[in-house]
Amino acid sequence: MLGRTARRQPVARLQATARRHLAAATPPLPDAWQATYDAADDAAMKLAYRDWAPTYDADSLGSFGYAAPRAAAELLCKHLRPPSLTSPSGGSELTVLDAGAGTGLVGQELFAAAARHPTATMHKLSICGVDYSLDMLAEAGKKGVYSRLLTADLNNLGANLGAEATSLTQWCVLAR
Repeated sequence: MLGRTARRQPVARLQATARRHLAAATPPLPDAWQATYDAADDAAMKLAYRDWAPTYDADSLGSFGYAAPRAAAELLCKHLRPPSLTSPSGGSELTVLDAGAGTGLVGQELFAAAARHPTATMHKLSICGVDYSLDMLAEAGKKGVYSRLLTADLNNLGANLGAEATSLTQWCVLAR
């Protein structure tokens, strides 16, 4: 009869082998990306995102195939209803909060998806982007799809934006 330790050793060896294979198959993170994980305080985090902003889209989409922005936009458009069902006044304005907007990948995808979906085209789309990093929002602004861009800490959105936080949106998109 084998003791517990003897039975666990083969499992431990398999786990170690699996970790080595996974590490070999996973490309290393770009330095700017890694810096966001290594940031020890707010100042370091802001510096990391400032440095990453110019290459964020290429790093996320190009290097890692980041699909969440497109998936979030498609899902939101799929669940939209005609304007008379979504607005008490029957108006057609649709305000979306892009929480953690970063460089605007979700806003860009939402704008494109809204043009493809029949129900979404019935609405006047207004996208408000909120992010912690001014530098990331500067990149988002270049995409030309946001009606507003606001800097705020999403961990404390109400304190950062006050009463405006509750009047910003009908829908919220957070793609992670």
